[in-house]
Amino acid sequence: NHPDTLYEFIKALRECGYRWLLVQEHSVENPDGSALSQEQKLVPNQLVARSSSGEVATITALIKTQGSDTKLVGQMQPYYEALGRGPIPLGGKSVPALVSQIADGENGGVMMNEFPQAFIQAHQRIAAEGGGSGTVASTVAINGSEYLELLEAAGLSAGDYPPIQAVQQHKLWQQLGETPNSANVEAAIAELQARDPSFSMAGASW
Repeated sequence: NHPDTLYEFIKALRECGYRWLLVQEHSVENPDGSALSQEQKLVPNQLVARSSSGEVATITALIKTQGSDTKLVGQMQPYYEALGRGPIPLGGKSVPALVSQIADGENGGVMMNEFPQAFIQAHQRIAAEGGGSGTVASTVAINGSEYLELLEAAGLSAGDYPPIQAVQQHKLWQQLGETPNSANVEAAIAELQARDPSFSMAGASW
């Protein structure tokens, strides 16, 4: 979450052709330092990375909710969460909510033993909702790129997505004031850490 590290990371991703990434909900914040709203977690956001010298790199960010929980994903909890979600306003339009999760690896045999059957059952339910007659199910399985392409086809672009930044950066920019540079950033981080030992630019453990 260090401004210069994050800027170089996002810049490198964009140079390599990446269009979006998935971030943990607790690793980002709004520009005013507030946590993301529940609706905000279910639509694309625009991650803004500003370096200590004022350079800016941005990338679309989808939000991974509820932590890295193998059990939740293994039992297809994201699908069952999505069943209760309705459309969300975004950029003057109403768009489908996107529930995004990942598992952090194998844990007690969950992904190996529970996930396959849960995955099949969820997709059988999706197919049944569609009725097999050409109708569209209200909840569907979709990947991030497909979702963003559908939003673009509906006339939305990155400028319509709420801007977000790495968590703790609001405190840092407040501390820096109007004169950010590399030396001042390091001094501000040291001062914030001295006042609050929990302050960190290391980012989320995930």
